[in-house]
Amino acid sequence: GILIQPMIGSAMSAGALTLLVLDAFAAAMFGRLRSLPRTFMGALIIGLTTTYVVAYFPSKWTWSSSFRNSLPMIFLTLAGALMVMGMVYGPLGAWLPTLYPVSVRYSGVSVAFNAGGIIGGALTPLAAQALAESWGALPTFPHILVTAYPLSVIAAVLLFFNTGGFLKDFS
Repeated sequence: GILIQPMIGSAMSAGALTLLVLDAFAAAMFGRLRSLPRTFMGALIIGLTTTYVVAYFPSKWTWSSSFRNSLPMIFLTLAGALMVMGMVYGPLGAWLPTLYPVSVRYSGVSVAFNAGGIIGGALTPLAAQALAESWGALPTFPHILVTAYPLSVIAAVLLFFNTGGFLKDFS
């Protein structure tokens, strides 16, 4: 589209050109900058989602036109976040068992890790729904953060005192 535009002769606005470049880069991120079929599927998904937003969102929603323009950046953000999450959680499964003796290595660590993921992944949305129903939707996210921060600090302090220091085995 960028290379053909000068041949057509019509002027392209800066906003349309930026959206075109973001669409192309978001599609390329689907293919991880290596796979052309995945890039094509990413472009197809972005295009169909954009068309769905334009065609089927009610016109009384004033935010839907801005949402359509934001879709490529939303896809880029999701692709970047999932890439970072994969880089963090990929090695974690191999590293955690090495911290414990063989007798608890694959049973205790895996049960605790998966139970923590299930409890954390299940209780947070339930707490958000309860807060949204009782206080309204707007203050829900800050209240969850304000609640999660002290719990994380308490867990880190307890870990520090129960293990004799965070990195005692790694020095």
